[in-house]
Amino acid sequence: GGRGPAVARPGWVRPVEAGLAALAVAACVMWVRVFLADVHHNIAIAYSKQGAWPEALSNYNAVIRFNSTYGMTHYFKGNVYNDRWDADERGFLKATYDPDSDPPCGRPRTDADRALEKYLDVKRLMPNYVQTHFQVANVYKKLAQQYEREERKADSVEMWRTSIEHYRRAIRLEPVFPRNYFEMAWAYVNLGQWTDAEAAFVAALKKKPDYAEAYVNLGNVYYMQKKYRQAEWAYTRAGEVEPGFANAHRNLAVLYLKTGRASQSLAAWTKVLQITPNDQQAKEMVTGLLQGRVPKMGGQ
Repeated sequence: GGRGPAVARPGWVRPVEAGLAALAVAACVMWVRVFLADVHHNIAIAYSKQGAWPEALSNYNAVIRFNSTYGMTHYFKGNVYNDRWDADERGFLKATYDPDSDPPCGRPRTDADRALEKYLDVKRLMPNYVQTHFQVANVYKKLAQQYEREERKADSVEMWRTSIEHYRRAIRLEPVFPRNYFEMAWAYVNLGQWTDAEAAFVAALKKKPDYAEAYVNLGNVYYMQKKYRQAEWAYTRAGEVEPGFANAHRNLAVLYLKTGRASQSLAAWTKVLQITPNDQQAKEMVTGLLQGRVPKMGGQ
């Protein structure tokens, strides 16, 4: 009834047990880090939706400390800079040094610099995430608009062209997203490339046939090319798709005046007033046309 002789454990057992214990601890630590990263990520999103940028950035930074490969955090952090767009009273970007967002070298940077850096991180982690290319294009679009205000024509043209390159990349990755075509068309409009703009707006409408804003802008492109019949069709179609879209009826009213159809212009201006009763331009145009005269307009 006594115990048998003790069995000696092989020498490899203890190292294996130690290794398994270490793996278990590492797995627990990793789980905790992932959990905390998710918590901070959700908090950051909530702050971003409120426009509370410092709080959003603080939480996104915490996510990256816990899980630096979380691509969506880099993307949303880039969006914070893109949306914040820290500018002065003239609308010009401010170059500042932010120790929580910028490298330790201390070089002042703008929110455009910071956004583009984050989107590069996203491309490294998620190279085929289409929204990254769309947002990069939007950064260059906003830079183009700023350079226009600064009367830096050559720089503005370069930024519009760069934005087009990135909209094209987004389209190659996801050809069904109509906004990519719309924004690319708008860039072409700003470059005065009417044929390219026309083609891009048409492409947007093929993807989204009820895209009223695209119809109006396509009408504007036709108008600029003196294709008045096509412009009339586009404005009319916009009003059919979205009857409450005042600019569809406004632009139609302008076109009717341009082509000598005062009574149809009056009807269109009246429609504008029905949609926006306080529209001063529409009031003046309706009054003038009822009196048999054509008031002066500042353009379409």
